[in-house]
Amino acid sequence: MRRLIALSALVLCACQPHGPGGKPAASPDDPLKAAPPPMTAAQIGGDIDARGTEPFWSLKIRGTQMTLSRAGAPDLVATVAAPVLGDAQAAWSGQSADGQTIKATVYVSDCTDGMGDRTYPLAAQVELTQLTQLSGCAARPASAPKGVAAR
Repeated sequence: MRRLIALSALVLCACQPHGPGGKPAASPDDPLKAAPPPMTAAQIGGDIDARGTEPFWSLKIRGTQMTLSRAGAPDLVATVAAPVLGDAQAAWSGQSADGQTIKATVYVSDCTDGMGDRTYPLAAQVELTQLTQLSGCAARPASAPKGVAAR
């Protein structure tokens, strides 16, 4: 009987697909296998939607325009150049019509919005001239988490 159990275990191990380094490969039903690879700094450039809570705010970057919306305040619109790419981050900087400097930085890092179970592929930070700092999450509009519409 022991030989039969040992032989069965050996057969089952032989049938397990293996990945690099001899570790068992993820099963096709594994949700982590279906997840896209992490973004790189070069992939961040382009359109970005960011948002945060407490206080609620949102930021859209479309081409050379960045628009910051905050509750109870007029939208700040700034013209920006191409992002400055760093190690797993990208930063945009511009000036609004009223002279405020807006700097937005997004980092390759999983981020949750604190209001639900949504996970974003990027973390975001926005800085204004008046030393206001806003923190939140971001994604490219096409890769926004399910249920999150680009505004």
